[in-house]
Amino acid sequence: MAHITNFEVLDKQAVPNERKPLFHMDKSDRNSFGSSLKKIICPKWHTTSNLFALVLLILLVWAISCSLFELEYVGPSSQLFKLIVLFICAKISGCIVSLFGLPPMVGMLLMGVLFRNVEYLEVIPPYTTFTSVLRFLLAAVSPAVIIPCLFKLQGLGYGVNKGIHTLVIAASTVNDLVCIVGFGIVLDVIFSSGPWYSQISKGPIVLAIGFAYGIAWGVLCYFIPSTENEYIVTLRTLLLGLGCLLSAVGSSAIGYAGAGALGCIVAAFVASIGWRRQGWDSNNPVRNNFILLWKFFEPVSFGLIGIEVNFKILELYTVLWGILSTLVPLMLRMIVSFLSTQYSNFNVKENVFIALSWIPKATVQAALGATPLTNAYIIGDANSISYANTVLIVAVMSILLTSPIGAILIMKLGPKFLQRTLPNNPQGI
Repeated sequence: MAHITNFEVLDKQAVPNERKPLFHMDKSDRNSFGSSLKKIICPKWHTTSNLFALVLLILLVWAISCSLFELEYVGPSSQLFKLIVLFICAKISGCIVSLFGLPPMVGMLLMGVLFRNVEYLEVIPPYTTFTSVLRFLLAAVSPAVIIPCLFKLQGLGYGVNKGIHTLVIAASTVNDLVCIVGFGIVLDVIFSSGPWYSQISKGPIVLAIGFAYGIAWGVLCYFIPSTENEYIVTLRTLLLGLGCLLSAVGSSAIGYAGAGALGCIVAAFVASIGWRRQGWDSNNPVRNNFILLWKFFEPVSFGLIGIEVNFKILELYTVLWGILSTLVPLMLRMIVSFLSTQYSNFNVKENVFIALSWIPKATVQAALGATPLTNAYIIGDANSISYANTVLIVAVMSILLTSPIGAILIMKLGPKFLQRTLPNNPQGI
């Protein structure tokens, strides 16, 4: 009888007599090992990986620019390179600040202030009713702070049974719309030339242009492209984004800058209503695309705003009056908000929480705070530059004062002041 080795198949059930390697791991073991290694090296890899991806993309853009252009324009001493350094440092500082429960924009803003006062980067602007400008600017609240905090509380079930988060978000949106429109109208009046009746008529014209353009472009984004288009998400993102960009720069080109922001808001609002009728909800893919874009523009935006704050020209008089002009109206607003909800179905604690939700200021102040200063540099008037610089300093101080305090109060007092609704307890506990 012939000798049969281990590797000869005797029947269909026979298998080679193999030994597994000493350090053999199957696929599930390797995945588990990789996850454990990531947790050991970087406990919050989900968050930090996004930061690494953004930084890597920025560095790739800079490397490509170095290959195409001379070092004079993209080298370490160029403005582009300094802006990239600002982006990376602002993003890192925002992540560090967020670990303490504060809005990331606070860290980004402080990094911009640091860059300016160590004289690493200074942005040169391109080629009195300033009190009214400051009023509209400080009256706005920050959706970038309020909405994430309220959504976190909503996810935990706090305030859901009475729709408190819906009330606060809707009211703050209307408030910001009025403030942005008023800010643009007053700014146009300040920097416009001509007779007084021409300046007064600019207000209604700005409103008409902003609403007309916003409605028209929003309807266009609703019908174009077709819902059967393969690239509908990309095309809608580009159409809405570039259309809003045209609204911002085009309104300035025709002399009605105040209509730009209004056109952007109305266009996005009209388009989102149309998309809901087609089956999309508020968490649609176009919104997610703009969230991704904001990850790039947020650190640069807040960093550049911080760069405008120069401690060398900062006076104690301006700081003290800036703090008072921020806190006193804020206290009056909270009192009025508390009184206006007395005859609703909210209890005392819920009324207090709604009043405190109006504290944070950041997004509108950062986006519009430097606009008067830019316009003042264009006309070259020394008094206008001085007043506009004061407006910017007060706007930055309002962000530093109210943004972290408001976020902390909302997150800490929400679980204590609001009723919690669980899936098996719709009445709340």
